Amino acid sequence: MRAKVVLLVCLEIILSLGVKSEFEHNFVFTSDSNSEDVKLITKRDNMAANNTQYQEQITEKDINLTRQCWVEVEKDYEGTGTLLFTELFTSFPDYIKIFSKLKSPGEDDIFKSPRFKKHMTTALLPSIGEMLNNLDKEEALKKQLLEIGRTHKRRNITKDNFENIKNVIIKTLAIRFGDKFTPEMDTAWHKILTAGFSIIYTTLE
Repeated sequence: MRAKVVLLVCLEIILSLGVKSEFEHNFVFTSDSNSEDVKLITKRDNMAANNTQYQEQITEKDINLTRQCWVEVEKDYEGTGTLLFTELFTSFPDYIKIFSKLKSPGEDDIFKSPRFKKHMTTALLPSIGEMLNNLDKEEALKKQLLEIGRTHKRRNITKDNFENIKNVIIKTLAIRFGDKFTPEMDTAWHKILTAGFSIIYTTLE
């Protein structure tokens, strides 16, 4: 069953990496006795807040929702990328310094820089699409996410940077899709990106 395969892959990857950051992760499978759907429950002790424990489930429906959404994003990477980075630089003005090397010499507006446009359309957004496509390809997913982490560690990108970008990605999708971005879709994106970024974070410590 596709959901079981996908979730087994996620489980094996995270357990093999011994994921640890601000949270301690424990994983267990549950299945409804009246359904073949298998769900992955992530129990996380929130060490930064009040040490309360909560559960998060990634289901096949979550994966399908994010993939269906991304089909539309792929049709206009430049438009979505411009929206995303405008929101990022508005919310976190200092972040423009992170991308300053992509600005063309003598160009004040980074959005007019060919190098920056290339980054938007061939790096960040496509990497999210690749992650979604690789959810049922264990080795490819692990290789991709760990390489993203290693590359960004060399650039001194922190977990806080990634967390802020993650939230901006979801906010951008909400703006991009409007009423079509349902609460279910919002939840699915939070869960998928949180799981993926957790693997990236293992290389940033």
